[in-house]
Amino acid sequence: MRMRSTTSAASRSNQPVREADIPHVHALVIGRIEPAEAGRYATHQRLISGTSVLPPTPAQVVPLMADGLAPATVETAIAAHERLVSIHPFADGNGHTARLLMNLVLQTGGDPAPCEGFMTTASKTAWTTT
Repeated sequence: MRMRSTTSAASRSNQPVREADIPHVHALVIGRIEPAEAGRYATHQRLISGTSVLPPTPAQVVPLMADGLAPATVETAIAAHERLVSIHPFADGNGHTARLLMNLVLQTGGDPAPCEGFMTTASKTAWTTT
């Protein structure tokens, strides 16, 4: 078993963000608040408060999340944010995860991320198994 920090390893190696990295970013966001849900796609149909829009079913989440993560450009980062928010794959923490995902995509493309200080701090304390 090899341990790595999702955020720092991906950004340093210029490797594209993969669908498998997204749950790890979610674990950074929600791990201390709801450890049982951290890094896990929801297994039930989610609802988004304040709207009648119904997100995709749990069975549709992984294929939808895997699409469109490379190449790492500003446009890709924006699209990754929009895709995660519209798919709403997690029971909680989708907005925060979308913002960190956008920053990670920017970093893998060599662009500075708006939340770079947070990403560095989080990568030192939150580890994922690959």
